[in-house]
Amino acid sequence: FGSRFSEFCCMASRVVAFAWGAAADAALRSQVLQQPGFAVLIISHTAQDETARMDTCAAERGFQVLLSDDDTEIGTRVQDFRPTLLVSLSYRRKIKNKLLELAPHRLNFHPSLLPKHRGCFSGFHTILEGDVETGVTCHRMTANFDDGAIVHKEAIPVPEEATSKSLYQALLPVTARCFEAVLQMVVADALPEGTPQDQSEAVYHHRNLPFGGEVDANWPEDRVERFIRAMYFPPFEGAHMRVGSTKMLIHNLEDFRRCRQLVVDGAAASEVLAPSSSCAAAGLTG
Repeated sequence: FGSRFSEFCCMASRVVAFAWGAAADAALRSQVLQQPGFAVLIISHTAQDETARMDTCAAERGFQVLLSDDDTEIGTRVQDFRPTLLVSLSYRRKIKNKLLELAPHRLNFHPSLLPKHRGCFSGFHTILEGDVETGVTCHRMTANFDDGAIVHKEAIPVPEEATSKSLYQALLPVTARCFEAVLQMVVADALPEGTPQDQSEAVYHHRNLPFGGEVDANWPEDRVERFIRAMYFPPFEGAHMRVGSTKMLIHNLEDFRRCRQLVVDGAAASEVLAPSSSCAAAGLTG
């Protein structure tokens, strides 16, 4: 392994990580990247997750970093770096094809078990659809989102009471494990071409908030319960219903039943709900 590692360090140790947030921070702690001979450049956005800043990550680990949203600046920096491996870790924009072409290997780490839940809000849809397991998939990047050949997967069970927030947190170490496993494959010169995804099972979710965050009064209660958990990701607003022109926050099934009855009765929320009610008005109308 020592001689193979030395060969890799000489030939294929320039890693560009398009990265953002806690999942990227967890992955980039990999001890493989700290080995002599590795050079790492982090590309991230000017707007940062203040709990997991990529410039802080780079400073702590001795990596180079560029925080920019300027395509020309990013392209020049990546080209000058001459990467041999390009990875995407929760990067919030599509990486342009001309950048992908700058490295022989391009890998994305996606927080679902592809081909299920391509695109955005994968944790939300995992919960809403009642999936019993989820995980992180490493796949080769192509011109299309999340459809490249699968290189590696790490799976975990979905807890019965999971929320989008708790599932996101549970997947942070899974992302790190998946990233570490793939780096070990690269070092060992054993990175597979990957297995093509079954396109018949693929579902893509767009960036729009699913259903606008609004509970449908006609949904069965088991779906409502999953939707409430899927919408739970503080500090962002959770699930809601509309009673007349008033938006009502829905924290649990009791809230749903109360608001559903108001919808059925055609009553105005302000006429029926006491100020202390858990089915509280969000203070938004229209």
